[in-house]
Amino acid sequence: MKNYYSDYVGHMMRQYLKFVNETAEDEVLRVNIDTCKVVVDKLPEAEKAIILQIYTDKILTNSINVVAEQNGLRSQNVWMIVKNFEREVAKERGLI
Repeated sequence: MKNYYSDYVGHMMRQYLKFVNETAEDEVLRVNIDTCKVVVDKLPEAEKAIILQIYTDKILTNSINVVAEQNGLRSQNVWMIVKNFEREVAKERGLI
């Protein structure tokens, strides 16, 4: 089941990947990027690599299946990593 904050976290991660090395003038964009950076930096390296791979594609289901296959993981395990990550980003951003 999809959480209400999942789409927004996906949007935040696409912003993060696009603008992480730039200074954002828009406050919301800056807060979103900073929030993702905090959570991404806390991840173990293996999970960080998976998360960064997944959010390069807008269609989460496709990228999860591809990343799972590439890393020799079950897609259910990758979904669990994504859901935990989304929850942490949502908490850090104050969405939950």
